[in-house]
This record gives sequence, C-alpha cells and structure tokens, in this order.
Amino acid sequence: MQKLLLSIFLLAVSSASADEAALLAEEQKATVLPLILAAVEKELDRLSRQVKEEVGPDWPRPSSEVAFMLLAGLAAQGPPVKQFSAEDLRQLEITPTSKDTVQLFNVADGARITIVATWIQDKSGSYTRRVAVLHRLQEKKWVARGSGTTVAAK
Repeated sequence: MQKLLLSIFLLAVSSASADEAALLAEEQKATVLPLILAAVEKELDRLSRQVKEEVGPDWPRPSSEVAFMLLAGLAAQGPPVKQFSAEDLRQLEITPTSKDTVQLFNVADGARITIVATWIQDKSGSYTRRVAVLHRLQEKKWVARGSGTTVAAK
C-alpha cells in the first residue's frame, strides 16, 4: 500500500513538473510579429534623429522619452526573463552597478529589450533614470538598435 501511495505521489509530482515546464515554455514565448518589430525599429531611428534637433533645457529630450515609452510598451508584450546570468548581460553590453536594477524581456525571436533603472543622487535631489534598449541578434551577436530614457523623481 505504501509503495502504491508513493508511486501515485511521484507520478503526480512528475506530471506537475511537466505541466509547470510547459507553462514556463508558453510564458517564455515571444509574441511580437516581425512586421511590428520592423515598424518599431523605423520609429526608433526617426526619434533618434529628432532628439538631436530638439533644443532647450529639458533632459531627457521629449523624443527620448517617447522612445522609452514605445520600448516599455513593446517590452510589456513579451515575457520577462526571470533568471538571467552575468554572461547574458555581458552579451548585451550591460555592466550593472549596485545602484542599477535590470529587467530583460524577450519580445520576438532574436529581439530583447532591457530596462535599466539607476538611482541617482546629486545636487538637485534624488531620482531614478530608466533606459530602455532594443537589442537584435545579428550574426550571433546582440546589437543595440534603439533606446529611450526617462526620469522620475523620488
């Protein structure tokens, strides 16, 4: 009887693990279509050119904030990478400091978005700078294709 109960328990645990693995695989699936991704890249290129033409004391520039919002919205369409290694970040050319919080999202095959939040204390007070970057996999190397920045007072 104990062997039967143990067998049923092990079967239940192994099937639960298989179900969890299937759920995790579904959760990690990227959802952004290539056509949408191409349109976002085109818009990021336009915003990058526009930010250079914007004048005034505002920082970050309005176009950079629009780019951040566009990338944050795109990141919300893909699953977050819950566990990533220092090697993953190195491949994306990110070296976080103790003041940084890094989020990584898979948005399509060969496309990731990173959002790095940095707490900053200076003469004007403290605030958080958030930088979102779209990375594309090209010839087995991750390449930054566009970025945006925003700040929030603490």
